[in-house]
Amino acid sequence: MKLTEILKNYFDLFSKKDIDKLSLLFSKDIYLQDWTSKVKSKKKVFLINEKIFKKFKSIKVNLQEIFYNSKNNSYCCKLKIVLNKKKSIDVVDLIYFNKKKKIKKIIAYLG
Repeated sequence: MKLTEILKNYFDLFSKKDIDKLSLLFSKDIYLQDWTSKVKSKKKVFLINEKIFKKFKSIKVNLQEIFYNSKNNSYCCKLKIVLNKKKSIDVVDLIYFNKKKKIKKIIAYLG
């Protein structure tokens, strides 16, 4: 699978709140930083995703723009995320992949 397909699959699985399949995309030492937390390890990222999925009945991630940096296998993604079919937030994700095509780092910014 190409990295762009894996990336789109990541957002699709996040929208479906499929935490088990989502965690298969992560490297063991994944690093996650967003506006509320900074964690490192697959287990800690899993727990943060689980908390988000419990907090919102529905999540819809709409990928609006995507930019690829081949120097470090990373993507910059402009997203509109709809929570509970009501609240909409703009987010920019920086997502980095390792050589095994696993997500090794996610840095998310509120837009």
